[in-house]
Amino acid sequence: MENGKHIKIRMCVACRKRDRQDNLYRLQCKNGELVSFSGRGRSFYVCRECINSKKFINYISKLCNLTKNEAKEKLFHFPFYIKEKEFI
Repeated sequence: MENGKHIKIRMCVACRKRDRQDNLYRLQCKNGELVSFSGRGRSFYVCRECINSKKFINYISKLCNLTKNEAKEKLFHFPFYIKEKEFI
């Protein structure tokens, strides 16, 4: 605990590594699109190391009903390639 506060631990969907919540990206699939978490619906966490991993691409392709190539394309255009951690 830091200063008496509880540290929130979450798990990456790709590598299953547990880490602090503020070190992970929180995303969701909405209407077949990969978006940052809006506050409603189900979401998932992914760590920086797994963003380009095969496991994560397979995960989002199943979750968002996309082909693997479409999933790679969506990831390539996602904001964390431009400004890391600002979208959360």
